Amino acid sequence: MDAIDFYIFLSTNFVSTFLSPQFDETFDVKAGEDQEACTRAQLSLGANPQPNINYHWQPANHLSDPTVANPAFLHADTLGQKADFQYIVEGKRGYCYGSDTVTVTIHPDKYAPLSGSKSVCPRITGVDYWAEADDRFRYEWSIEGGELVYGQHSASITVDWGTTNPAASVTLTPYNQLNCPSDPITFPVRINVELQTETPVGDELLCSNLATDIPFQITNTNGSIYTWESDAGNILQGQGTNKVRIDWPGDGKYHLWVKEQSTTIDTVCYGVSDSLLINLFTDSTKLEIDFAGVMRENSDEYELQWYASDTSMLAGNIEIFTSYDYSPDWQLKQAADRQTTYYTFADTSMNYAPVSFKISSVNGCREYIESEVHTTIFLEGMADSSSNSMKISWTPYLGWGNNIKQYEVWYGKDDDAQMSLVASMKPGQYSWSNHWGAEAFNHQYRIRAIHHTYPFESWSNQLTLSFDHGIEIPNVFTPNGDGINDTFSFPKLELFHENKLQVYDRNGSEVYSKQNYDGNWVGGDLASGVYYYSFTEKRNQKTYKGWVQILK
Repeated sequence: MDAIDFYIFLSTNFVSTFLSPQFDETFDVKAGEDQEACTRAQLSLGANPQPNINYHWQPANHLSDPTVANPAFLHADTLGQKADFQYIVEGKRGYCYGSDTVTVTIHPDKYAPLSGSKSVCPRITGVDYWAEADDRFRYEWSIEGGELVYGQHSASITVDWGTTNPAASVTLTPYNQLNCPSDPITFPVRINVELQTETPVGDELLCSNLATDIPFQITNTNGSIYTWESDAGNILQGQGTNKVRIDWPGDGKYHLWVKEQSTTIDTVCYGVSDSLLINLFTDSTKLEIDFAGVMRENSDEYELQWYASDTSMLAGNIEIFTSYDYSPDWQLKQAADRQTTYYTFADTSMNYAPVSFKISSVNGCREYIESEVHTTIFLEGMADSSSNSMKISWTPYLGWGNNIKQYEVWYGKDDDAQMSLVASMKPGQYSWSNHWGAEAFNHQYRIRAIHHTYPFESWSNQLTLSFDHGIEIPNVFTPNGDGINDTFSFPKLELFHENKLQVYDRNGSEVYSKQNYDGNWVGGDLASGVYYYSFTEKRNQKTYKGWVQILK
């Protein structure tokens, strides 16, 4: 073997011996057998620890220490149903690794509130007590001051009570399927000739329109006779029993109480309950529209704002209805959540007729309620080109009654970015006119109604009145400085501000040219005579040609 071969041999051995990891033998990690237990039982998981192994349990919930081989498990929380808890234990020693799983099943506790008679006559028999039935549990009952005569191990029992005893009781201990007891529940019972009859149970707050055939009751005690009394209610049925049905009159506060008599072999017992206060009311929840109209910022959409006096008393959505041109036929437009107070929507009908709105819902007493009707302003008008006049008229805003402060006329023309207020009108005035037709091709109008008290406003639809202005160019002007007809100008030239004027002499030579001509040319140094013009306006892409005479 030469030197090179020896070097390669040594290098290979070095890599395999010193650089490759050396693994220990495999080993088992034990999580233990699956277990079942009751709440609050402490269990031991895992197995005895092995040397030089690092342990890690997941999850760590309910474990005493998730880093040991055999942690304690304790579940102290109350469970309503059986629950499984699965754990994984991992062990690591050097480069070796092992894992295992275990499942712990915890059976639930039972909290079983008891029902029955709290106050009974001495030596009364056949009194019932009960808890919620649950097949997963066995019920153990014990009685203090009486005798259990029926129902042990079931969810309901019957008791015969003994002599006078202020501290008698019924106690229930539920046992689950692992025979683990839940905490005992004790129900105190008073045995005395003076019965502490319980207060009637039933609806204490009633809508007057729904206060008929209303049920009330108390817990029934075997052998007791119940006499129901009220300062206003009409007892329909059940007199003498523990359950009655009553009709109540209109709004007000009324009382209901019950007298109890119980007779045993040697005793007659009496009791009178406290009065149950019954409040009857009329639901006064109101729906009111604040305003309705066309949006100020967007004349293609309506807006509607409203409020409910008590949204908590609304039992349904708020429905929005519309009608057109005062029609009695209403159409459902939208159903809004009861917390909503504002709504917008597009509608092309705004350009043809007034639009009426109303909203409705159902109140807490199941009564249909609706707002008053609000009707928007509808604006229309006419343009007279012969007199350059315009007349507009509008319908009144309906819904504010006498609380309209004023109507405002807003106006814009041609390319105006915004409208401006041009007139204010008193309530009862519904028309306005002007002679501004010559000032623009298109004239836009809107009406705004203003509420007298609240910051409410309602805008009308937008109305556009148009004029088709023609150009009439004169054929003579006299630039002699007398202030009369001194320039080559003509009516409505200002409407065609994007234009071009060119003037030629008899030989066809251009003697004057002006882009966006404004009517101030006085003929310059030209001699009196006839000249020819070409006037082009950009708005209609139209050119006018003719002659004009300059007289100096």
